[in-house]
Amino acid sequence: MLESLGHRGPDGAGASEHPAEQGMTWLAHRRLAILDLSSAGHQPMLDRDSRFVLAFNGEIYNFREVRSELESLGHGFIGSGDTEVLLAAWRQGGESCVGRLRGMFAFAIWDRKDEALWLVRDRLGEKPLYYTLQRGRLLFASELRTLLASDVVERRLDEAGLDSYLTFGAVSQPLTLLRDVRAVGAGELIRYRAGRLTHHTYWSLADIPERATSEPYETAVERVREAIDASVDLCTVSDVPVALLLSGGVDSTGILARLIAGGHTNVRTFSVVFDGADASFSEQEWSDAAAERFGSLHERVVVRGDDARSLLPRALAAVDQPSHDGFNHYLVLQAIAAAGYKVAITGQGADELFFGYGRHRSYRIARRLARLWCPTPLSGTLHTSMRRALPRRTSARKALALLMPARPDRMAYAVRHMMFTPFDVAGLRGTQPRSIDDFVPEAGGTSEMGRLYRLETSHFMRNQLLRDGDQMSMACSLELRAPFVDHRLVELVASMPAASKIQGDRQKPLLVDALDDDLVRRIAARPKVGFSFPLRRWLAEELTDLPIETERLGLRRTAVDMVKSEARAGGDHRREWMLLVLSDWARRHGIEA
Repeated sequence: MLESLGHRGPDGAGASEHPAEQGMTWLAHRRLAILDLSSAGHQPMLDRDSRFVLAFNGEIYNFREVRSELESLGHGFIGSGDTEVLLAAWRQGGESCVGRLRGMFAFAIWDRKDEALWLVRDRLGEKPLYYTLQRGRLLFASELRTLLASDVVERRLDEAGLDSYLTFGAVSQPLTLLRDVRAVGAGELIRYRAGRLTHHTYWSLADIPERATSEPYETAVERVREAIDASVDLCTVSDVPVALLLSGGVDSTGILARLIAGGHTNVRTFSVVFDGADASFSEQEWSDAAAERFGSLHERVVVRGDDARSLLPRALAAVDQPSHDGFNHYLVLQAIAAAGYKVAITGQGADELFFGYGRHRSYRIARRLARLWCPTPLSGTLHTSMRRALPRRTSARKALALLMPARPDRMAYAVRHMMFTPFDVAGLRGTQPRSIDDFVPEAGGTSEMGRLYRLETSHFMRNQLLRDGDQMSMACSLELRAPFVDHRLVELVASMPAASKIQGDRQKPLLVDALDDDLVRRIAARPKVGFSFPLRRWLAEELTDLPIETERLGLRRTAVDMVKSEARAGGDHRREWMLLVLSDWARRHGIEA
């Protein structure tokens, strides 16, 4: 199990055993040394009274502030890192200390006195943590492959997890693709003692009240700017050099602008540039302009079609739990790691936080249609008839999905993000359609747009963006930091009325005005371009021999062949890609339906 995590921590490994009445407790850790590079940061770490043992993944950005508070209470420290501070904070206040932590983290603490184990995950779910109860044993790890390496976990697909993946292109937490394996929830503490699990949510976006009225817009802009500056500054806390992913878009250019405004110098930036037939996917003009404008030390990562073939095996091997995205991250992250960096900053989360991609317009339309769903006694027959009559286009299928019984807000959100409709999933698997409500959580909010905004953050960002960023960066032994996912910034923006984040057709006006830079405004004024890659052409020309093992996945061959033929005819190629990624992952790990 420890060996399976070598990519996450190439700088050291440690393990410790602790006898208990209920049996042996064993903790292990792989280290990526970023803070306190000395042996004082070695894990698992034991506190000075030998009561608590800690295995910790992530970063506590405000650890110096917390350390000062603990020193005033009489705590002493040997090293200069955040692990020792976290351990002392737990010793001082137990689970209540989590409220003081600002950062991304997943950790396990064994209480040798009470013989209790705690599993804790950060508020937004940046760092992964999975667990399972098997044959009277609790197993937990940062990756699914580590649980599989135990030879205790059954190598079978979880049906609900599979339906979730097919619907959204990423598994909705706490589900996973492995039967009887679950994810610790974002903002959750789990206590395990005497064979029992106790769950407690210490933070939830649903608990953040949405204000009914707006403060003056200029005040909102200033508060957001201050929160961004504080978060960006915290994300540079490191004892090793830090790089920035510079896409040429608003978010990463804005981070660079705020870094320079905050006095940071010699900032190293990286961007992906597609060459040849795929040059239209590049934003080189804008990333180059940003690098020149702010004087960063810039490097372009040039990607050609044949690079897709050469990098694909490594990228697929990096997948711990599949999604339809992630390859684009790997292209640039492996180049940053190859340049000798261990930490990179990304603009992830800004679109979800500030209504990017014009989501509010499509949501309003979807929300109105979602209110028209038919009563359950008629819906089955009606849906079947309409499906046969409608053309086999993704847009038509999604429009029909709006008629399914579900909460209107959740359905409007789901239609914006679904890859296969519930009807398509049922056709692929030969099962009955599941409700969207099974996979999309309650996210809070009082206004229509406020609820949809929160779903973007609590579902799409958590299940896909953050998970993809973590698994692809850590596969390269690189830590990815996202200033826009700071919980204080999220709380601030979530509390503001949705109207304060929408101004006609302006792209993310509140964010753009808070970033306060002319180049950022120019970028925001042009058509929005996402961080994507030429997958359609690669599937047709470069990656033609990748198989989809339908029997292993429990999928119908005729339905899968239809997906492939539709992609070749100009349909949604991402649907074929996500089936390819799923099939490769299942084959690599010996997973079956």
